[in-house]
Amino acid sequence: MRKSIKRTLVALSICIPLVFVSLLLSGTVDYKSQILSFFPQLNNVTACRTASLPLRVYMYDLPPRFNAGLLDASFPENTPVTAANYPAWRWNDGLRRQHSVEYWMMASLLYEGNDESGLTRE
Repeated sequence: MRKSIKRTLVALSICIPLVFVSLLLSGTVDYKSQILSFFPQLNNVTACRTASLPLRVYMYDLPPRFNAGLLDASFPENTPVTAANYPAWRWNDGLRRQHSVEYWMMASLLYEGNDESGLTRE
């Protein structure tokens, strides 16, 4: 009986840290928000200037193989990338995970405002 309890404790003492470390490394546990909650909030925060100029975003007219072609190898070479033909996001691909920020920024810039709300972007 004592031997089985010792084996169980040894197994748990090995498995629990392994599970915790694997969760941290895989990114499913947000430990940063827990750590940052211990620091006091800044009291002397100043608001952003409201009279500042808007952010300007420049896009280069690159061939599709450098943007949409990375997401869909069958994307036609001579077709311009628009919101209508922008490839759908695939969640489980390494390249798409690496370039997710670029994907969503480009999708946002290509957005034409064709939804029911009537909102458009300049």
